[in-house]
Amino acid sequence: MYGASIALVAVSLVVYQLAQRANTAGTNPWVPLLVPYVVGALFCVVALAATSDLGLDAIRSAPRGSLLLGISIVGIEFGYLEAQRSGWHPASVGLVGNISATLILAVVAALFLGDRLSLRESAGIGLCAIGLALLVSLR
Repeated sequence: MYGASIALVAVSLVVYQLAQRANTAGTNPWVPLLVPYVVGALFCVVALAATSDLGLDAIRSAPRGSLLLGISIVGIEFGYLEAQRSGWHPASVGLVGNISATLILAVVAALFLGDRLSLRESAGIGLCAIGLALLVSLR
């Protein structure tokens, strides 16, 4: 499942970026966000019903981070949609967003979570920062 899960992420991100690009018309930005959430919610309900007990207890037992996750997902979706509407190329917006998040997470993890990076990881993050500077400077 290790390789299959990252392949699913990669394929889903490609489909996601292409779908976002198709949503860049002049419609209200909340409409192309609402439809996927309704579809996603229905998919999750069907998957939950097929794999476990579907009831209020299942929802009540959701981890506390689920609410914050939902809010952050809307922020990501709206940010990607508006970035593409304002002219960002789909590949660039994905790279800039993910590299920026990685750099921020590295600092947060080191300062507040006690994580320590190896020399190799630090070098990789440094190269990401250089790549981010190149990507942003070309805009």
